[in-house]
Amino acid sequence: MARTTHFAALALVAATLFYAQPTLASEGYDEAATKATTACDEIRYNLGLANKFKEQERQIGEDLRAAQEEAAALRLATASSETIERRAALAALAAIQETKATTMQTEATAAIAALRRGTVALLERVARTIELRRLKLISLTPGHASTTTNTDTQPQEDTITTTNTAALKFLKNEDNCTLEGQPSESKIKLSDIQPAKLYKIKLAPDTSFAQGKVTLKAASKGTPATSANACASHPGFAGQSDCTDTNYLGATGSIESYNDELTDVDLSTTTDKLGECKTTAAAAAWGKLSADYTAQEVCHALKAKRPPKPSMLGKSYEQLIEDNEVAALIELSLTGKHSQEGKDKDATKTLIKKGIGTTASDYATNFVKFITEKEHSFQIGDDKISGKLTEIAAGPKAAKLLAYMMGKSNQQCQIRLRANPEAGSKTDAADKAGEKKDRVNTGKHVYSSFQNQTKHEKGQGRKWDNNSFKDSSFLVNKKLDTSMAAAFTALPLQFFPSFKKTLLFDIF
Repeated sequence: MARTTHFAALALVAATLFYAQPTLASEGYDEAATKATTACDEIRYNLGLANKFKEQERQIGEDLRAAQEEAAALRLATASSETIERRAALAALAAIQETKATTMQTEATAAIAALRRGTVALLERVARTIELRRLKLISLTPGHASTTTNTDTQPQEDTITTTNTAALKFLKNEDNCTLEGQPSESKIKLSDIQPAKLYKIKLAPDTSFAQGKVTLKAASKGTPATSANACASHPGFAGQSDCTDTNYLGATGSIESYNDELTDVDLSTTTDKLGECKTTAAAAAWGKLSADYTAQEVCHALKAKRPPKPSMLGKSYEQLIEDNEVAALIELSLTGKHSQEGKDKDATKTLIKKGIGTTASDYATNFVKFITEKEHSFQIGDDKISGKLTEIAAGPKAAKLLAYMMGKSNQQCQIRLRANPEAGSKTDAADKAGEKKDRVNTGKHVYSSFQNQTKHEKGQGRKWDNNSFKDSSFLVNKKLDTSMAAAFTALPLQFFPSFKKTLLFDIF
């Protein structure tokens, strides 16, 4: 828990970093890395780079969620459509959007995993660097000695002990790497960190934080009992002294000098570009920073590409009417046949225009704005579901609404079958023949499960056939029943909380 909290604190600091004057970037680095020279600079830079990776991860997650929500909104629009052609067009767009969203999900999962590993590697290195700086001894200053007398009988009565407390200085005391510096005090700023330019990184070597060797030398004149007080003007530890007293304790204390100069580390096995990533295991010892492992994970994160966000509603009208895939799906939905292959562009345009409208304005109003801007309201028992279809699709009641629409469609079909039982037992050929007859009724209104038929009391959309009053909406609803079942089973996983947790959880 402490480790997680520590990482969370580092992430918060990373989001509030860094300002400096602009400078030219060295080859393989961005401007921020070019200015990094010490371990403090490395800490700031690594926090900033981790922040960039987190932002990319967030953007990919948002793009994926938007793609899935658009597919769900298209399914809802399909279910509420009032004409065969419009329903076929919406179903085609929904099917293509779902396929593209599924492909994006696979790519996004891999990219997010790589970005997350890079983020964790950087933050882990920052945390280890901070701890090692706390432990790094950089100087030893002698203090004054004192004499104590042991009055116990053990180990021996009247034993005299001369002690000296030396002042120790650690790296964190000498060079406190403040992360909350004011803009004028900091060299590294977030806007100068540009991951796309990187194929090198500056890191402190492990030897920078290895504990320095401490050397102590001492000599005594006279008896230990009087040596400590022989020279009152000098520390108990001293390299040399001009003290003329006969009794004197002299000593020297020293430690190796510290150097935290950063070294150039290639992020991949190639020195002049971002090539194949290294294969290095993480350091087993907690006191090792493992520069090569950090470089390896940063390399994988840099290679993670943000998948393009698919959007069928984002396509222009001109693009859609020339889309052969859309035309083929519309034709399959309307006729059960696929004859679009090899047809000219005019035939494709004509077929698609039947579904999405004959002008760009029609498409914008009846498709794009209908789904993304128009406010809808549905009453299901005591539950009122309102909002734009894109908002409803992103909410917890999308599945309920789609199931409700499917139920209404099934109910309407059952009413039709009870009214005309023989219609339900006709062969496919007979159904197609009947469907063909209905299509002769050009320009007449076709009822759907969701329309109020009171406005058509004079029989619009109906015709006499074999001395019986035939409603052409029967075949519409028969088709709708099948398409609704498919739409319901094709609901994106985004409606289930477990999916969001597995893909978009936060590492902190």
